Amino acid sequence: MAISRVNDDYYIRLVFVNALDVDSGIAKVIFYYKESTEDTFTKAKELNYAEINGTTTGITEESYIGANIYLDSSMVNKTYNAYAEFYDVAGNVAKSYLATISPDGSDTSYTSME
Repeated sequence: MAISRVNDDYYIRLVFVNALDVDSGIAKVIFYYKESTEDTFTKAKELNYAEINGTTTGITEESYIGANIYLDSSMVNKTYNAYAEFYDVAGNVAKSYLATISPDGSDTSYTSME
């Protein structure tokens, strides 16, 4: 995870490379972020791959799952926290580690949310 710049556009890049569920498969991933000084996370993006409690298998192979959160100019030069929730087809949910992303994107640390 990092804060990146393309031309004059800034965004938080959220990437999970080892997202894996070999049983029912990943059905849904929801990404959340907040400025580190805020109390409440904002839902940034939801990716749906299969219906929860449905009959279709979700993602069962190691996969790159990612999202970009675009920042307007007032949101640049701040530290952010971000995480994702992974839902499998059986309805189970797991949270990623909490990422703390520095303003220039040069330093990202991870802590357990358990």
